[in-house]
Amino acid sequence: MRIFGLAGWSGSGKTTLLAGLIPELVARGLSVSTIKHAHHEFDIDQPGKDSWRHREAGASEVMVASARRWALMHELRGRPDSSKASSASPIPSSKCTGRRSASR
Repeated sequence: MRIFGLAGWSGSGKTTLLAGLIPELVARGLSVSTIKHAHHEFDIDQPGKDSWRHREAGASEVMVASARRWALMHELRGRPDSSKASSASPIPSSKCTGRRSASR
C-alpha cells in the first residue's frame, strides 16, 4: 500500500488537486481511498462537500475523521455487497488531506 499526505491552508487547492488526480489513478486501475480530516461536526456526504467530491471523483472509499468521530463510506459502484466491511479494504494508494498542527 502506498500512502501520501497533502497538507495546506484552507482554500489552497488541495481538494481541487485530488479531485483531478483521483480519476487519473482510477483510470490506471488503482483503487483509491481518501481520508478527509474534519475540524468540526459534520454530516456525511453532502453535495459539494470535500468527501462528496472525493466519492464523485471515483474514490471507492472515503473516510471523514475528527477528534470526536470518524465515518467511512464505501462505494459499491454496481458491485454486489457481499459483506458489510468492518474495516477499510487493503488498497495500493491512499491520500490524506486537511490535518496540520502548525499555527499560521
